[in-house]
Amino acid sequence: MQGKALFLLSLQLLLLTACTSVPWEQSVREKNITAEYFNIAKTYEEQKDYKKAVEYYKMAMSNKELHDSAYYKSGYCYAMDGNWDQAESVYKNLLQKDSQNKNIKCSLAYIAAMKGNLKLAEPLYQELVKDNPTDSALLCDYISILIARKKYKEAERQFSILQENFPDNENVLSIQKKLAEGQGLTQSR
Repeated sequence: MQGKALFLLSLQLLLLTACTSVPWEQSVREKNITAEYFNIAKTYEEQKDYKKAVEYYKMAMSNKELHDSAYYKSGYCYAMDGNWDQAESVYKNLLQKDSQNKNIKCSLAYIAAMKGNLKLAEPLYQELVKDNPTDSALLCDYISILIARKKYKEAERQFSILQENFPDNENVLSIQKKLAEGQGLTQSR
C-alpha cells in the first residue's frame, strides 16, 4: 500500500512538473535564441555574406540587450554590401540616439562619400577632423574629399598638417601625388 501511494505521488509530481514551467524560463530561452541569432549573424558577416548576416541581426534585435549592437552591425553589413541607403538610414537613426558617437559620424561621412555626395561628405569630414585632431585616417579621408572636389588650397593646408603631425603616415606619398596631379591638371588648362 505504501509503495502504491509513493508511486501515485511520484506520478502526480511528474505530471505537475511536465505541465508547469518556471515563470522566467521562456524569457531565458528567448534570450538564448536571440544570442544565438547574433552569433550566427557574426559568422555570416565574417564570411562576407552580408545579406544573410542582416537577416540574423534583425532576428537578434528582439532582445533588448542586443538590439542596439545588432542594429549597428546590420548598418555595417548594409554598407559592406554596398546598400548605402539602408546603411545611411540605420546610422542616422543611431546618431539620433547618440549624437556624439564618432564611429557613427565616421560611417555617415564614409557613406556620403561612397554615394558620391562629396558636397555632404566634406563638412562631415571637416567636423570629424576638427573634433579628432589625432586621427590621421580621418585627416587623410578629408584631404581626399577636398582633392576630389578640386579644393586644392584647402587640401594643401590640410596636407601640411598631415605631414607635420603624422610624418610617418603611409598615405603621405600617395596624397602628395594626388595633389600634384590635381594641381597639374588645373594649371595645364
